[in-house]
Amino acid sequence: MRHWGIAVAAVLGIALPMYAHTQLESSEPAADSVVDVGPAELRLTFNERVDPDLSEVRLLVDGAAEQMLEGVKQGSAPVELIVPVPAGVPAGEWSVKWRVAGADGHPVSGTYAFRVEAQRPVPAEAEPLPEPSSQAAAVEDEEPITVSSPAYVAARWITFAAMLTVIGAVAFRYLVLHPARMRAPALAGAMDVAAMGAARLGRGAALFLFLAAAVRLLLQLETMGGADPELLRNLLFASTWGIAWFLQGATALLALLGFHLVVMTLASGWTVAAVAALGIALASSLSSHAAASDLATLGVTADALHTLAVSGWLGTLLVMAGVGIPAVLREDPRSGRFSATSALVSAFSPRALIMAAVAALTGTFGALLHIPTVASLWQTSYGQMLLVKLALVAAAAGLGAWNWRRMKPRLDEGEPPERLRRSAAAELFVGVLVLLATAILVALPTP
Repeated sequence: MRHWGIAVAAVLGIALPMYAHTQLESSEPAADSVVDVGPAELRLTFNERVDPDLSEVRLLVDGAAEQMLEGVKQGSAPVELIVPVPAGVPAGEWSVKWRVAGADGHPVSGTYAFRVEAQRPVPAEAEPLPEPSSQAAAVEDEEPITVSSPAYVAARWITFAAMLTVIGAVAFRYLVLHPARMRAPALAGAMDVAAMGAARLGRGAALFLFLAAAVRLLLQLETMGGADPELLRNLLFASTWGIAWFLQGATALLALLGFHLVVMTLASGWTVAAVAALGIALASSLSSHAAASDLATLGVTADALHTLAVSGWLGTLLVMAGVGIPAVLREDPRSGRFSATSALVSAFSPRALIMAAVAALTGTFGALLHIPTVASLWQTSYGQMLLVKLALVAAAAGLGAWNWRRMKPRLDEGEPPERLRRSAAAELFVGVLVLLATAILVALPTP
């Protein structure tokens, strides 16, 4: 019962991610209000810190072509933006279109409106009001890429899958192969083959992770309005998202080098790959919502541990099913291969429980930061997708428990491991769906 309690906690913890998005909490003038004279500035207050260098505000009056408002700056609090409004903007129905990025770099946009009864006079010495851009109006008809677009969801899914595989290959080497070698020393050769296969798999995943970083940058620029040089500079060098992006690219290359050294029979490559795996987990956390919370340091640390724990579970299982067990099955004499498979499972299962417990604790911490009420689970799109992910994680955990409690004893009795491989493949398939649900979930606003 103790193990089942940990498993249930892990399901709840893993299913509550530390991702969400910036939301507009209030504005001056307020939405749907009526003001006598056109305001000299707009004040927008959000639920978390926003970066003025990555923020953009446009104004439309009575549905006319939109006008970019220049000079966006931070207010007295890091959650507030002050947007100057030039004199001479006509009276009428003002629609304010905003697009901001939090400290995590996630772009979010929205619109609100209020009515202005009279135009604010233009001082005699003021420059004439610039004409609204017809090009901006033309862009209005195009369908913009957002964080919820299929292309962005696919890029996140590839990033998550590659990250999970890289970390899983390192965890398989240190947490499974070493203790399994101690249990079955006669099959050390098969363990070496499995380690080499894990390195090759990790090398391919590291390459995909690096390429995914390049795609993410292009998509990020699209969601924020295009490849403007100033925007690119601010995004890469003046935001936490930029730090995370550089770190992901650098650690992906470092992992690629480490795994390649292993393939070239240099055992020191595993140490390089292990350092890279830690950096990859940190990079993921710096571009998550945890980086924009009030408890950023603690949130990022917990999220990095969460990433390592989940990757250590599903990623290690992927490597074990993909290269570990096949290497053992190819080993002769055949009389020893089933006991070696059992040794792999025996080494993996207790460590998977520990990683599940860590995932539960860190996931619960993230949930307490971002889930306001239990009812939000079924009353919001975010909560509904969270429940879908919860069900998938529960299914994966159930299959893992079945493999450990039912399939391993059969291996110890000498039963061929084909049924274990099928069950592990089913668990991995559900894990793929978990990653897909996560890729969709991070694009949805929290309650």
